[in-house]
Amino acid sequence: RDWSVTGVQTLCSSDLWVACPGTVGGLLAARPTGVPRRALTIDNAAYWIPEIAAWAGNAPYAVEIRATPGHAPRVRIHGNPWAISYATTDGWRVCAVTPEGSIGIDAEAIRSHPELGTMIDLAGKSPLMQHASVEFGWGHAEAFARLWTAKEAVLKALGVGLSIDPRRVEIESVHEAGCRCVFHDAPLKQRNRKLRHNAPSRSWDVHWKRIGAGAAETGSTPTEPSSSQSARAESTSEAVLAIATAAM
Repeated sequence: RDWSVTGVQTLCSSDLWVACPGTVGGLLAARPTGVPRRALTIDNAAYWIPEIAAWAGNAPYAVEIRATPGHAPRVRIHGNPWAISYATTDGWRVCAVTPEGSIGIDAEAIRSHPELGTMIDLAGKSPLMQHASVEFGWGHAEAFARLWTAKEAVLKALGVGLSIDPRRVEIESVHEAGCRCVFHDAPLKQRNRKLRHNAPSRSWDVHWKRIGAGAAETGSTPTEPSSSQSARAESTSEAVLAIATAAM
């Protein structure tokens, strides 16, 4: 299935993987969990192994996910190593796999929360994102969700995650469906901007997708249901997911 024509109904179907943007042969899945992130009891690797096995036609014991420090996780499918990335946010699990290159995925619920100001400071302010939020009609919470997921998806694709200051990922250009990011190898403590921008850097393309709108009409059921009223409310919240792949 082509990403450009994939709606929420197919993306969130309980047994469906769809084409992953920015990849050749990559796949993407989003699953409603029915619970807030803090209530999840199954780690991501354990959750996605049977899902990947079912898609690949393998027994779960034949699918192995390995992660080593400083490298993005890999999953062995049909004997071949694929790049894999996964994330959780309130009400959702998301996963992306690709047979070639590196990939990073992140998801963030579109909501206001007490730590929003602190997280914006941690991510670093982006004039381009501020302009885009006005141009495309994003609210404050959605603009932040797009900024944060883009940066974290890039860091996951690099295999470093939040062990690296997310401000080292800079937004270079923005359009409604994604952005291009640059990761600078030089640390932030090198305050000389000219020196920093002459240091090696890598470019990444990020694709955004909103999930959750109309999810109640998809017929998909939460995979980790809860009787909690607040949990049910969070399970239907909208979120932004971001896919990061190396720029060509």
